[in-house]
Amino acid sequence: MESQQPAMDRLQNALSDLNQLINEQKALAQQASTEGASPELKEKQQQLADQAQMAQDQASALNAQAASQMDQAQQQMENAAQNMSSPQAPNSPTPPNSNTAAQQAQQAAQSLEQAKKSLENQMAALAKEQGPQDFNQALAELSQLQNQTMQALADQTTAERNGADAAAQQAMADRLENLQQQALPSSPQAAQAMGEAAQSLNNSAQQASSPSSPSSPSSSPSATPPSDSLQKALSALQAQIAEMKKEAATAAALAQLDQSLQAAQQSSQSAAQSMAQSSPSAQSQQSAASQAQQAASQAQQAASQAQQAGSPQAQQAAQAASQAFQQAAQAAQKGDMQAAQAANQSGQQALAQAQQASQAASQAQDAQLAAMSGQSSETSGMDNSTYGDGSQSTGGNMSAMLNGKGKDGAPAQTVTGLNPKDREALAMFEQERSLPEFAPMVQQYRKNLANAVNP
Repeated sequence: MESQQPAMDRLQNALSDLNQLINEQKALAQQASTEGASPELKEKQQQLADQAQMAQDQASALNAQAASQMDQAQQQMENAAQNMSSPQAPNSPTPPNSNTAAQQAQQAAQSLEQAKKSLENQMAALAKEQGPQDFNQALAELSQLQNQTMQALADQTTAERNGADAAAQQAMADRLENLQQQALPSSPQAAQAMGEAAQSLNNSAQQASSPSSPSSPSSSPSATPPSDSLQKALSALQAQIAEMKKEAATAAALAQLDQSLQAAQQSSQSAAQSMAQSSPSAQSQQSAASQAQQAASQAQQAASQAQQAGSPQAQQAAQAASQAFQQAAQAAQKGDMQAAQAANQSGQQALAQAQQASQAASQAQDAQLAAMSGQSSETSGMDNSTYGDGSQSTGGNMSAMLNGKGKDGAPAQTVTGLNPKDREALAMFEQERSLPEFAPMVQQYRKNLANAVNP
């Protein structure tokens, strides 16, 4: 789906197509200037006008200003085509409308150059903004963008109800173009809707300032009102923020799950030491039973947290560990240390399975959160995490980054890629729960990892 493609790639594709269109339009303008108009040239100009329409549709979701400039170029192309007449007899003077057609064809090329400049400026700005970004930062920026969009919607609704002159319409169009650039890297759907609203206002402003100019389809009475497009943008942002908060809660549950599993592991190890005594005293038996029971309670808590995090594999393994530790506690209480040791070992094995499932779930969640926070493929493919002090650490964790923490509590800056071992664990988690709305982004993230890390 095009909206899931990285913004920089979409801009590069649009710019590549536009460059080809510019070259062909310049060649046609030069031919019209030197040779005069002809039916063949007219047909070629009409074809280029159709290509300009397609380029405009492509740019609308990326840059409303460039789309408006392409719309202007298309109108100039159509005017040039209309002024191109049949070839004249030999030695006949060039008809006046041939010069007009050549000038209009050249003006179209200039308008396309302006659109190219708009896209290039956007790519330069986007390149500066791309880079490490933690989940909290992405969520805060989306929330701020949502508030700005909500205010713009309120202002535009008032303007449509009371009427607005060309200057006011152009001011709102400029405002929405700025919002579109903010939304493009992280919310393509919202950016597209903002672009539609901005382009509609651009066309309306031009029509209001030049009533005699031909109207664009987007400014016709049947076109979608800008406020409706803004409502679509706002709805897209609200849905995206809701999903991000939901995933953040899942990541927090996974972090708590990991802590509970580690605590249960420590308790079971302490119980194992008490059980291993050659001649355990009554106090040692009681200590072993208490430690095993504590491990059972911690494992049961982990099972509940795994259920909240949506990891049935971790939940089942943690429940099995809890039951085994309870059996170990009962055996230790009776003084049967051999049976207690066997049950405790079974619990530790089940606990290891729960930890493996928890790790896989956390890694898959990291991938999902990274995709949702707009991580670039260059950042996502890194093997190491970079922290605020310039140090590096392998195996970064998005759950920690939700709290803004990196190594030793330093501010987190980069989401780490996965090493081959981690990717094997991620593959094991394929059968776990997955959000269909973000499946394409997660798939792209995993593809980036596969390309960046040698197995």
